[in-house]
Amino acid sequence: GANLAGAYLAGAYLARANLEGANFQGANLAGAYLAGAYLARANLEGANFQGAKGIILGPMRSDGYLFLLAQSEGSTEWLVFAGCRNFTMKEARKHWKDTRAGTPLGDETFAILDYLDARLKQVQK
Repeated sequence: GANLAGAYLAGAYLARANLEGANFQGANLAGAYLAGAYLARANLEGANFQGAKGIILGPMRSDGYLFLLAQSEGSTEWLVFAGCRNFTMKEARKHWKDTRAGTPLGDETFAILDYLDARLKQVQK
């Protein structure tokens, strides 16, 4: 729940930091290392993540959930974060298939997961 609005955190090492509910609105996190950071319910509006390592920001779903991928520190595994939930990609697809399949929110969620999958493949090239 830290208020880091407008903070200059460029290049900061924030691996495994518990940043749940933190306010990063307008913060500069360019080049920050965020592998394993916990960002559930964090406000990332207007934050600069250019060149940040260990994180891939995704779109915000129509109900306000911001989706992102964060790499587990010391691992090649990436986790999907959305609100207070975090899953592997496989777990995420199963969860939203079981809970939202055939709904507009489900369709939107799968489009977001497809986008994150494609971005991850670009990053891993």
